[in-house]
Amino acid sequence: MIQDLRVSALEKAQYVSLRFSWSPSCPAELRPKHHDAVVWGDGDHLRETEDAIGDAWGALFPDEKLPDTIASQCCAQFAATKEAIRGRTKEDYVRMRQWLLDTRLDDSVSGRVFEKLWAYIMTGEAVQ
Repeated sequence: MIQDLRVSALEKAQYVSLRFSWSPSCPAELRPKHHDAVVWGDGDHLRETEDAIGDAWGALFPDEKLPDTIASQCCAQFAATKEAIRGRTKEDYVRMRQWLLDTRLDDSVSGRVFEKLWAYIMTGEAVQ
């Protein structure tokens, strides 16, 4: 994957998923406000992740509105530029890390929370 990464495309977009398929995700996978997403694919911890994101949003992103829909490719395999990473403050990352350390969620769910939020963290776009 890394050998095939087009650096010029990454530089333009600042964040790219290294997954080329939505499977096992979908473009409207998580609906943390309305809980009306259509389950698509295997749905691994789908509802728990949706609930966890809704519950944790204020702690993770205190000054940002919870989106109706959150969707990105699965598996947290991505490339990001330093500009995308620095688009958030160190305090933001410290706060997110602290949430991860403090949460009582099972690792499989807390990990999935971040898997589904990396695109948002890097781009500010809820649907990537």
